[in-house]
Amino acid sequence: MSWLVDSKHELLFGTDTCVKLCDIRESQSHNKLQFEDSIKGQVLSIKFDPFDSHRFAALTDMAVKIFDIRNQEKPLFVIGNEEEHSSDSRQFGGFEWAGYRANLIATFMKKSSEIRFWDLTRDASEMIVDSYRTQSAQDEVASISWTPKGADTKDKYVVYTKSGLVEQKTFSEESKFLCNMSARGHIVMSSA
Repeated sequence: MSWLVDSKHELLFGTDTCVKLCDIRESQSHNKLQFEDSIKGQVLSIKFDPFDSHRFAALTDMAVKIFDIRNQEKPLFVIGNEEEHSSDSRQFGGFEWAGYRANLIATFMKKSSEIRFWDLTRDASEMIVDSYRTQSAQDEVASISWTPKGADTKDKYVVYTKSGLVEQKTFSEESKFLCNMSARGHIVMSSA
């Protein structure tokens, strides 16, 4: 369940088959919006994008789906594959929107030490996105949280593991190098 940004009366909640928007001043049978055919499986968590108050993500065991509250037709992006019936280790354990970078989500799977980062600006024509960075914790991930905004915490996040270990990590873009040919036919590299 999650309150709409800047709202005292409207909230999103998940059921076994859908995400619903309701106004608590009205009866429960009168829901304002329903994102029905877009969800397969029980909704475990809903969080709003800290950079776009119209976007939210809904977590099920098999996918994280990103929606725009103004468009209930279909999700904007899908992370994961709901059609794949896989083991517990391939089920999502949780996700967190990045607090410093727009369009960045970190996810982790159940029974895994891997944290994946998803850039929602990459190839926006495709609804299903691929992870573009991964990092590992020392043990199975239980929870992740981006550190609060402050002078020295940019791109830092904390991982809590099943063994009770708390690790502080830093998300960073890996160095990218551009390769070109010089006028003399030599390979020239420059950092991006």
